[in-house]
Amino acid sequence: IAVATEPGVNSSSSELMYVCGKIENLLPKLAAQKIFPDIIISEWMGYALLYESMLPSVLSARDYPAFAEHNSVKQTPKMMPSRSVLFLEGASDDRLNFWNDVYGFQMSTLQHSLALEYASDAIVETVPSTAIVTDRVALLDMDLDTIQDVDLDLREISFVLTSRGGEGVKVRLDKLVVSFDIGFESGDENVEFSTGCQSTTTHWKQTTLWLDPMGTIAKANGMKSIDGDGNSNGTVDHHLSIETNKSEFQGRFTMKRNRLNPREMDFEILWEIVDTTIEHNEDNKRVLCDGCIRSKLGS
Repeated sequence: IAVATEPGVNSSSSELMYVCGKIENLLPKLAAQKIFPDIIISEWMGYALLYESMLPSVLSARDYPAFAEHNSVKQTPKMMPSRSVLFLEGASDDRLNFWNDVYGFQMSTLQHSLALEYASDAIVETVPSTAIVTDRVALLDMDLDTIQDVDLDLREISFVLTSRGGEGVKVRLDKLVVSFDIGFESGDENVEFSTGCQSTTTHWKQTTLWLDPMGTIAKANGMKSIDGDGNSNGTVDHHLSIETNKSEFQGRFTMKRNRLNPREMDFEILWEIVDTTIEHNEDNKRVLCDGCIRSKLGS
């Protein structure tokens, strides 16, 4: 407020009004005072874009009936940012190996409990671009001028990740990485920024969803470990891998508000590694291995 009211920051003919409160409660008061916005600027983004569920409140302001009725062309206020895109990519991570030799001490027994923790809780962290082993694919492209609250629960969005390695190179896949890009689009002048691993780090970092590290969950369920070549070795320790032009990682991505606390996010990703050396379709394909990620992003 102090900066906004400094001389020269705003025209002397401009009138600034600051109000404080929950937006849903302020809307009737603003309309009663015949204050009708043309643009809504809001920093609503959370981890993995939708964490904390602040966007629905902004949409309630955008769609407030009195605002559109006041507009001569019956349009809702312009949203800024105006576009957001949610992305997914795959990464490798060997952090569990740290416990094999901790300053000369063998502490690998801790790996199993940590693996369970990684597999059940989404992690907000900075992932180096060098750890990324697949392409980065868009899961959802949101036009914030038109998207509705019901669209914010993402259900079984199909995706395919392919290796970034060279021909014949296997890449190790330990976790999925969720990030987003934001766009401010207005005529010929567009401004964008990205929270992806390949861009300057932001306070949103990235959100990671671990595959079943070391087969811990598989072992607890009496299942054998299966590697990326489709071989069952009956051991606990395994790493998934995909190979350029030979296999791909595909699945269905769900991210929705937690039923008890809508500020938190529940993830479910049904995945499989598919042999791409043979022609296949959804009903006829060679699945090398498959699984499910169920993680929660919350306090």
